[in-house]
Amino acid sequence: MSTDKTPTNVRNILDAIDTANKQVGYDIWIPSLNKNIQFSGITTGQQKQMIRALVDNPIYRTNFIIAMYDIIKNNCIDKSVDVCNLFIDDKIAIALQLRKFSIGNIVKVQDADINYVVDLNSVDYKTKFVHSSDLFDEHTFKTDKFSVVCKAPTILRELQLEKEVRTKLDSSKMETYEDVRNVLSDAYIGELAKHLSSLQVIDHGEIELANADFKTVYSVVEKLPAQLVKDIIAYMEQLQQYVVSLTTVKGKDNNNTEVDVEITIDAAFFTGK
Repeated sequence: MSTDKTPTNVRNILDAIDTANKQVGYDIWIPSLNKNIQFSGITTGQQKQMIRALVDNPIYRTNFIIAMYDIIKNNCIDKSVDVCNLFIDDKIAIALQLRKFSIGNIVKVQDADINYVVDLNSVDYKTKFVHSSDLFDEHTFKTDKFSVVCKAPTILRELQLEKEVRTKLDSSKMETYEDVRNVLSDAYIGELAKHLSSLQVIDHGEIELANADFKTVYSVVEKLPAQLVKDIIAYMEQLQQYVVSLTTVKGKDNNNTEVDVEITIDAAFFTGK
């Protein structure tokens, strides 16, 4: 057996490992595409990235969002799929299935004094994850003077704005209650910004916001009428309720009774505990 340990040989071995990993694929149900797509399993390095994401600012989940996006982008074997345009339901479906295939199908969830056990093999992903076009298509909200178009963000848009908001956070002081209030305000507007596609001021023109930077969207949101913001938040709450329905699955409690259990999809979900 060769014992050549030159840098070139090490690179060749690492490339061979990458190739081998991509040759072992799992069928992952993608709801927005309504079909299975092949993904390679989570590697030890990617799990390590998830573990690092456990230690993050309590207001944001930036490190997890980055780690999950990288896994989806790098582990999708079918390169004809534009993973940048996948949505939150796709991300949850991928997370649950990759966790099942790569780390294990048994998930333990603790809520107060109750320990729940969930078997991810028991989830019927094709039945549970049905992409709702009514929810994910554009929604328009109007007043006499304004018309705003909202849409669920793609995972790329979520990533872009999350990084920008986090950069603003990291440069902000967190020394007083006022500092904390300002950071929470930025986080609030950041979530709104992810869902905005465009704004029209009647008789004065329209601005495209789907690809705008956070600074631009922030300045727009601050000037929106309260009623419009209320409508946007109501739409965001609909999306959140849908997300909760996707992360709620059947499990068993301490008495081995079958109950509904909500799983939190975060960095800890991929530690195997």
